[in-house]
Amino acid sequence: MADMGDKLGGEYIFDSKYIEDACSQLDDQVFKLVSDMSVLTQSKNTALFLAFERVQHRLQEEMAGRRHVEGGPLVLPFKNIGIESEDEVGGKISQLGDLANRLHLQTPNGFAITTTAFFSFMSRNGLLELAQTGLDGWDGTDQGLHELSDLMQARIMDSPLPWRLVAQIDAMVDVLSADGHTPLRLALRSSAWGEDGDSSFAGQYATELNIPPARVVEAYKTVVASTYSIEAWRYRIDRGYRENEVAMAVGCQIMAESHVSGVLFTCTQNSGSACEAMVVSAAWGGGAAVVAGETATDTFFLSRTPPYRQIASSIARKTRMLTAAPRGDLVWQEVAEPLQGIPCLSDYQLAELARVGMSLERYYKRPQDVEWTFDGQGSLHILQSRPLRTGGDTGLSVPVQAATSKAEVIFAGKGLVAQRGVAMGKVVLVDHNTDLDQFPDGAFLFPSTPRPAMPALCAAPAALSPTWVRPPGIWPPLPASSAYQR
Repeated sequence: MADMGDKLGGEYIFDSKYIEDACSQLDDQVFKLVSDMSVLTQSKNTALFLAFERVQHRLQEEMAGRRHVEGGPLVLPFKNIGIESEDEVGGKISQLGDLANRLHLQTPNGFAITTTAFFSFMSRNGLLELAQTGLDGWDGTDQGLHELSDLMQARIMDSPLPWRLVAQIDAMVDVLSADGHTPLRLALRSSAWGEDGDSSFAGQYATELNIPPARVVEAYKTVVASTYSIEAWRYRIDRGYRENEVAMAVGCQIMAESHVSGVLFTCTQNSGSACEAMVVSAAWGGGAAVVAGETATDTFFLSRTPPYRQIASSIARKTRMLTAAPRGDLVWQEVAEPLQGIPCLSDYQLAELARVGMSLERYYKRPQDVEWTFDGQGSLHILQSRPLRTGGDTGLSVPVQAATSKAEVIFAGKGLVAQRGVAMGKVVLVDHNTDLDQFPDGAFLFPSTPRPAMPALCAAPAALSPTWVRPPGIWPPLPASSAYQR
């Protein structure tokens, strides 16, 4: 056990085989202890043997991917959540509780509807069996998965929640209302098993924002239903997830008053493997538009060492922002003319963001992707922090190098690198009306801004590669597009 504790210290890399061997050794040792105790006391110790078998069974279920959550709480206030609560509330919310309760960072208060509640709801309505049966009979086609996804989401939305769960959700909402938040508006965020862990699931699950108390139950079912969206289901299938490894917890947080919001990457790698700077993307209003790539943003590059000086910046013209509507949901609002062309963050706010970002990186021992917002009083709220995925260099194939050796360079040394390497293909510009099911195989997808809901290679041209070239005789004249101008 001491050896396993050392392995969890963050300085070692271990695999599932190590865990299986260590558990097997523990099984043997504990069984011998129980047996020897029976000999010493001249007693059969039946209860102790039964307890040993129960623990052994739970360990075997865990290692087989069947986590044991029965009998746990249906809801948990954030003050009782830490990183050890991952099985109950998912990785995203357990990490958020860790930020508030151990790092004492300011995060919006709230509660989590647990994975126990998910299993209670799904089992009572026969939905887990429906998902497994549907997947067992799936013909392997996209159309078949679409039909199964539509069926699952419709059944979830039509199914009633257990009355005990509804009562406990209402009670937690009343507690938040009693804290003086009037009118109370909530953000409901997904926190599934595996989300923001080794697999990202970015943009796959639903987030419901600015929800009034009367709509919390409906919004909860919407987030649960997104567990079986076509994108999320396909993502899990491609990565080898089994249905018994799927569980959705939901975080219910008080909506922060967002004056300016955005995303902080604590590490950016423009060359080599060393982290060269932090990068902040920010816009007026709510951060959902920044995360979804639906608005122009200011970009700031900051030093990773105190006093976190500003290395470079690019200030966009920000003509609209997301704001909370009085009756719920979010609406677009025009940014006041004097604010459209100026930086939306001050030097002091950038320094505070950098300080918090580096403290998160040190705490979690790896670069972080941090969602944040400053309220109207200038207070920083951390909405989410997850591991930042940085891509490594990819090898350059000889045919591509040969084809591009005499190519015309369109631009070089600009933008952020989303994927290193060299590749060739047809460029397809897309917008919100583009049907991605009809997207050409092998083409490059270019929206005006990067969006996580689109495929992995989705990026603005300035973000995809440090050098862009146009091989002679292949490309038509470049269209006059803001995507290319960036």
